[in-house]
Amino acid sequence: KVKLATQFQSYESVAQDCVAMCVNDLICTGGRPLLFLDYYATGKLELEAAKKFIGGIRKACHESDCALVGGETAEMPGVYQDKDFDCAGFAVGIVDEEKTLGAHRVQVGDQLIGISSSGFHSNGYSLLRKIFAEDLAKWKDVLLRPTALYVRMMASLLSQVEIHAAAHITGGGIENIPRVLPDHVQWRQKKWEFPEIFKEVQKRTQMSDDEMLKTLNCGIGFVIILPKEFVARASQIIVAEGFQVFDLGQIEEKN
Repeated sequence: KVKLATQFQSYESVAQDCVAMCVNDLICTGGRPLLFLDYYATGKLELEAAKKFIGGIRKACHESDCALVGGETAEMPGVYQDKDFDCAGFAVGIVDEEKTLGAHRVQVGDQLIGISSSGFHSNGYSLLRKIFAEDLAKWKDVLLRPTALYVRMMASLLSQVEIHAAAHITGGGIENIPRVLPDHVQWRQKKWEFPEIFKEVQKRTQMSDDEMLKTLNCGIGFVIILPKEFVARASQIIVAEGFQVFDLGQIEEKN
């Protein structure tokens, strides 16, 4: 995605990706982000590009209710060519130990709610750049759409409903969910309809549904696991925050 950002000089979007990939992981613990540090490296520092990137970081931090407390800018002409750049991020958050979410809370009968992604987020771009190579300019706005930030939505959920576990759907797609399940249960998965852009990828690659789910988020960027009685209220909160809700099934005894 950074290669696309370089090509189309779109720095704000990957700046949000950088923040989102950190804070969206962090909130899966039930915690809240406190601070963020960024790293921006390039061959020759172009002030306008760097300002756009840092501006994107600041905006995403503000939307995630965390402080940008510092960072690093590196100029390395021996490593990066032309306008190439790279970026990384680091977030710190806090959660009371007794309130930590995870497999230890998940129970038989719990429901899974999928929360919509904004697009491809930050994974699968080596494949996506190859798939859309012939008409890249046509799809650039979709491909460069930044990763959704789920921090404020999760804060609203935690204040109003009981949540047992959460998963940020990134590399490996839906396979992130079994990581937050205890050994004695299994997930009875419900299928959902892939958004149009993911159908386009599937049409161009002829990948199976299983291959798609192991490669891309397929329209779902975040998942919560919670007791059945809280599903309706949680769905209302998620929709009010501007996201779509997907019924992904339930937790059962492992057979």
